[in-house]
Amino acid sequence: MFAVELVAPPTADRPTPELSLDQLLLLRAVAEHSEARDIAVAAKIAPADFRAALAQLLADTSAQGTTQLVILAHGWKLLTAEPTCTMQSGASQ
Repeated sequence: MFAVELVAPPTADRPTPELSLDQLLLLRAVAEHSEARDIAVAAKIAPADFRAALAQLLADTSAQGTTQLVILAHGWKLLTAEPTCTMQSGASQ
């Protein structure tokens, strides 16, 4: 709904976290898929590593679950057609 602008994206109540490219790929996969295996494949991680990678992403974003993660990511404008992101190299928005 956010992606096709049926609903205005929320505003983030916290700064955009610094995420790696792998974490951004996982974030997008979580937003686009519902099955763990599909998310892992889309994020290009081994299905056995999915839960650990997701747990780390949730911890790094301080999200309580995947729904909150996706909502926050829209507020941070990380899930737009052309995502603006903060990399570990120190680049900022």
